[in-house]
Amino acid sequence: MPTKISGHYDFSGHYYLSKRPLCKVRYEKRTQAELIHSTRQGFVLTELAIQPEMGPMIHVIATVDLVKGKRDAFLTEFHQLMPKVQAEMGCLEYGPTVDVDTGIAAQSPLRNDTVTVVEKWTDLSALEKHLIAPHMTDYRARVKELVLGVKLQILQPI
Repeated sequence: MPTKISGHYDFSGHYYLSKRPLCKVRYEKRTQAELIHSTRQGFVLTELAIQPEMGPMIHVIATVDLVKGKRDAFLTEFHQLMPKVQAEMGCLEYGPTVDVDTGIAAQSPLRNDTVTVVEKWTDLSALEKHLIAPHMTDYRARVKELVLGVKLQILQPI
């Protein structure tokens, strides 16, 4: 059973633990899983679980193609899902993004009916558990009439 510790992550690679607020603990991606949720001030570590020998971190780029004009309805459902996913063991990052017009010549044409979800997971096992979580099944049923298709890129940092 993992040991759970509450605390705060400060973007410099340190956790400030609530039991010992002045203590800093460095993140070791192979031995610690973090649960974070996004706030306006940054990321707050809600739970830190120390686990033995996890696999390599996984990044996911999920491209969600939507029915024309349904992006706002999709994002409403997605934002309701986010806290449940961000509370999952092993979720490091989970959030929607949309194309922005930059004027940069190399940029692909804007996709007004696409949402790109950027995810980071502590390891493949955490991602696999996420994909079969009950709240994900419920979410898929709620958005099925809004979604034309989903493509996943599952990546590992090197």
